Amino acid sequence: MCAQDTQSHIEALEGSWAVVGITANGELVPREELIGFKFRFSKKELVWLSPDGEKVDEFTIKLDTSQKPLAIEMVETREEDGEKYEKTTLAIIDLKHDKLRICMPPRGEAKRPKSFESKNGSFLSLIVLERIKSSTSDTGRTKP
Repeated sequence: MCAQDTQSHIEALEGSWAVVGITANGELVPREELIGFKFRFSKKELVWLSPDGEKVDEFTIKLDTSQKPLAIEMVETREEDGEKYEKTTLAIIDLKHDKLRICMPPRGEAKRPKSFESKNGSFLSLIVLERIKSSTSDTGRTKP
């Protein structure tokens, strides 16, 4: 697929998304534990925010629109004990209108999931998000 197709997918992801469901290793996370958590996508970043707006995690992202389902590479860069390291997580995403699903293995896992399910013993997480609609985008521009 072409760069233009990848760009249109990135633009479709941009903005803030509310976490409405997580199934981790086959276990449904209680909905009340998810209230207020958000994902914010920009051109090359994904930031996971806590209910108080603090960064939980931050990733550099890269989409591969040639794969089905759509593939996303999430790179987390951290510094511990004065040393910088990166963990790359290979995941899949499914965007339909204002709903987004992300299926991902444990952080740093190099094996990409093949489907959108999290079964007991799979160690996969299925995250369900809904777009947060507002009169302005995260950049402050008014949305059409």
